[in-house]
Amino acid sequence: MKTYYIFLIKKDITRVYENNEKQLFKILDNLYHFRKTNLRYGITLYKQLCQIIDDKNIDNFLNNKATLTKNSNYYFKEQNEVSMVMLKTSCVIIKTNSEFPQLFKWLLFYNKNFFICDFENKQYYWLKNIINKINIYEYI
Repeated sequence: MKTYYIFLIKKDITRVYENNEKQLFKILDNLYHFRKTNLRYGITLYKQLCQIIDDKNIDNFLNNKATLTKNSNYYFKEQNEVSMVMLKTSCVIIKTNSEFPQLFKWLLFYNKNFFICDFENKQYYWLKNIINKINIYEYI
């Protein structure tokens, strides 16, 4: 299973890193592996880069789409895809067996400035760029 961390990047930061995904990933990867002794600095850096996710809108949407909801986690089963979504104000975490989970397509309707990181496999991309590789219209 893959674990994706999806961050909502501020608009002005998006413009800076739009063509420099690797650098943005390095910063977020460093935050992900940050030592707790530097927590205050990490939080400050996070707040400079990321926007807090208004989880109420996404929560309502996920409640309607989820196969099962348990302990504030949402479970989805779509054809060959099984996913679990944890909604945080700092990011959305998806654990899935899919390379491109259904939720990617849904999140694009919420905001176009999501940046997706798979820290374990060192993969990263802007949501709006990866959606171009997927036929989004079959899901609308």
